[in-house]
Amino acid sequence: MSLIGKALSVVGLQLKSAHDVRWTDERGQGGSAGNAGEVVSASSSLGLSAVWGCANLISGTLSSLPFEIRRHTQEGVAEVVRDHPVHKVIYASPNYDQTALDFWDFMNLSLELWGNAYASVVRRDGQVTALYPIQPEAMSVRRLGTGRIEYRWAENGTDHVRLDRDVLHIRGPGGNPLGGMSTLRFGLQTFSSALAADRAAAGMFRNGLRP
Repeated sequence: MSLIGKALSVVGLQLKSAHDVRWTDERGQGGSAGNAGEVVSASSSLGLSAVWGCANLISGTLSSLPFEIRRHTQEGVAEVVRDHPVHKVIYASPNYDQTALDFWDFMNLSLELWGNAYASVVRRDGQVTALYPIQPEAMSVRRLGTGRIEYRWAENGTDHVRLDRDVLHIRGPGGNPLGGMSTLRFGLQTFSSALAADRAAAGMFRNGLRP
């Protein structure tokens, strides 16, 4: 057990992948209800000004940084390899629909909220030609008996099954090979209470400050 896992066990928490929690409410939308009764999902959490401000600042800042392929020369100097096939994909155009800024903004936001960011890897003649982001809440991850990691998700009515070679998986801190620690999961009660407080305050103002 990792050091973080031991620390969590002391306070009664178990280290699991983000996908060990069922994030689905009665409307079929991603989310899980906290003790305060409010359903916590990516969209509802972003409705909290503090969450939106932090997530937007972090993901926006990281996304504006250049993503490049570098190699170390014999002299120990790191140089950008602009002629590498993957360089154009991660630096300029990950796919037909997104710029690099759009793509990495989505990936960073997924990492901040879910603890995991996923993208489907497209190859042509063995070379990576595109990366398509995947909604984290749609993903199911498991390790096969062969030791390989399998990824399953549904998108636009189509089920996809890929092995680890064909999925870019960026894990958040404190997790395991199947996934990082989800901010939504471990902050469930805090987010639920904050949403409940917002709802109660809105109701009081709507009633003319009468309880």
